[in-house]
Amino acid sequence: MSLRAILNNFLKGIQRIFPGMYCCVLTLDEDGSSVRLLSAPGLPAIYAHAIDGLPIGPRAGSCGTAMYRKETVIVSDIATDPLWEDYRDLTLRFGLRACWSIPVMDDRGDVLAAFAVYYDTAKSPTDVEMDTFERIANLVAVIIESKRMEDILLRQELDKQKMVAQAMVDAQEKERAEIGKELHDNINQILSTTKLYLELARNDNDERLNLITRSAGNIHHAIHEIRNISGSLVPSSIGDLGLQ
Repeated sequence: MSLRAILNNFLKGIQRIFPGMYCCVLTLDEDGSSVRLLSAPGLPAIYAHAIDGLPIGPRAGSCGTAMYRKETVIVSDIATDPLWEDYRDLTLRFGLRACWSIPVMDDRGDVLAAFAVYYDTAKSPTDVEMDTFERIANLVAVIIESKRMEDILLRQELDKQKMVAQAMVDAQEKERAEIGKELHDNINQILSTTKLYLELARNDNDERLNLITRSAGNIHHAIHEIRNISGSLVPSSIGDLGLQ
């Protein structure tokens, strides 16, 4: 499953436990200055699309400010809180009145994402709710880091397989080049000489038998060389295990 699909299922489960609450997870963009929507299964799609790419800062709503400060930001009433001044009209248009956001940090203390909850009424969290949401934010961090590590390991495995495949291709090309060289430089010369002997034998009655004998020897030598080349192409496992 993709990271988005995992978090969508996780947040839907949280929303079933807390009716009337809408969850979302925003990640920090690679530039480190804006947010990217990762999962928001309960928020209106138009609103979720609108907040994707907004900058972080000291007055950037709840999530953008939480990422900027690296601390939890509680906005009990979006209609009056100065942190939402630039985005208030957009948010109130969709009936959202409160937003609490907890930054999701990695082991080095860097911001991975922000976990946020919205309500359609002005609301402050209780101590029990804050404890619960901090645990949820920790689980979100585990999910994100685990999935990223899984992706890294998968890429490493794919890179390893590509290297093995390339090594096999290189070995096959080298082997084919060696076979081509052997056929051209050795067997081709033997057969060309044999052809010349046979053509001479047509017109030279005195040396005909000698030329035919030498031709037969060359053909025998060519057969022996071809057998050696063919033997080198047989997988070693057949020699180790036997045909049976």
